[in-house]
Amino acid sequence: MKKQEFIGSKINDRKIRYLFHDPGTSRIEAVLARGDRKLSRALAIAAEEGFVFDAWDECFHYDKWLSVFEKADIDPSFYANRAFGKDEVLPWDIIDCGVDKSFFLRESQKAYEEKTTPNCREMCSACGANKLGGERSCCPKAKK
Repeated sequence: MKKQEFIGSKINDRKIRYLFHDPGTSRIEAVLARGDRKLSRALAIAAEEGFVFDAWDECFHYDKWLSVFEKADIDPSFYANRAFGKDEVLPWDIIDCGVDKSFFLRESQKAYEEKTTPNCREMCSACGANKLGGERSCCPKAKK
C-alpha cells in the first residue's frame, strides 16, 4: 500500500489516471499463481469453508485467506515475496508455450540492463516459438 501511495503521490499530471489493485488481493493472487502442489491443501480448506473464487471484490477476505494458509501450514511469503532462483524448477515449467525458459531468463536480464528486444518481424530473437511452425510461429523465417 505504501508503494502504491508513493507512486500516486508522484503523479502530478491531470491527464494521467492512476489505478491500482488492492494489495491484499494481489498478494493472495501471487501465492496462488506461484504456488506448487503444497498449495492444494490450502485450496481444499478454502473450498470446505465455502470460499468463492469468481468475484474477488465481493467475496475476497484477506484475513480469511491468511487463516487458511495458517491451517494448511503454508507461509504466503514463501510464494509471494521471495525471488525465484534462475535454476529453480517453477510450478509452470511443465507448460510448453513454445517459448524456451532460457529466453525468459535472457529477457529478464535484459530488462535489468534496460535493453529491449527487437520485434519478431524485424529480427528473430531465438525465443523458441519458431519450433511451432506454420502460421502460429512468430518467426517469419519459420513460415513457409
